[in-house]
Amino acid sequence: MWAPWSDLQEPGQWVITVDAGARHLIELREIIYPSTRPQDPAAAQAAQSNGYELMAETRASYGREIGDWRILDDILEMTPHGHKISPAARARVQGLSGLGLTFDAIVRTFRRQ
Repeated sequence: MWAPWSDLQEPGQWVITVDAGARHLIELREIIYPSTRPQDPAAAQAAQSNGYELMAETRASYGREIGDWRILDDILEMTPHGHKISPAARARVQGLSGLGLTFDAIVRTFRRQ
């Protein structure tokens, strides 16, 4: 991803990235998969090796109660998990009357060197 950006940008220009944090949607993943573990967010090294300097990094994390399985299904479809989910796991999600979800993201700001 970073090589095309570095080809298009001049020194001094900025890029902001948002990556899933370690606990992003962990509650939904625990329903979908037989076992789960927090996943580390993407590293900044790829950007740095392509000529970007990490200027800032912020974690945004909060919980939210989702009270409708259709919204949970929509959230699921916006993730790679929606393309991997088994029919049995989708049925479990559709059988929920609600679920507390963790939204966890890492926001990074890079500057082209």
